[in-house]
Amino acid sequence: MRDSIEVTGIGIVHLTKPRSFVAISDLNCEWWAAHESDSRAKLARLVAAGIGLAWDRSKGTHSPPIYDVTAGDVVGYGATMLDWMLKNGAVPSSIYLQRDVVDELWAILPKEAEVAAATDSFPDNGRGPGSGGAEDSKAVESAA
Repeated sequence: MRDSIEVTGIGIVHLTKPRSFVAISDLNCEWWAAHESDSRAKLARLVAAGIGLAWDRSKGTHSPPIYDVTAGDVVGYGATMLDWMLKNGAVPSSIYLQRDVVDELWAILPKEAEVAAATDSFPDNGRGPGSGGAEDSKAVESAA
C-alpha cells in the first residue's frame, strides 16, 4: 500500500493498513457489485470509503469519520466520507481518481492459497477435535 495520496483541496493524505479485515471485505463486496451495476454514484462513495478506511489518523491535521464495522454499511460510510471531504475543500475529481486505493486494500486480504496453507498448521488440517467445525462437539460445547 502506498504511504500517501494527494487529494486536491485537502492535501496529502497519509495511508495505513486498516486494522479490520472485515472493513476491507465489506468494501470489496460492494465494489464488485457496484461495477456490475455500473452505479457511478455508488462507485464514488466506495472510493471515498476506501480512502477513509486507509486514512492514517495519527498523521496530519484532519480527523475524518471512522467506519463502524458493526453496522457493515460501507456505502453509507462512503457517503459520509465523501460529504466530509467535500465540506473540507476536496475537489471531487481528485477523490474519484483515487480508485486504486480500493485495489490496494484488496491486496491486503489473505488469499485463498494463504488460508489453505495456514490450515495445514492445525492438527488434522483443521479437522481435529476443537477446531470449530459445525459437527465438532468440542467446539460447540465451548461456544455454548
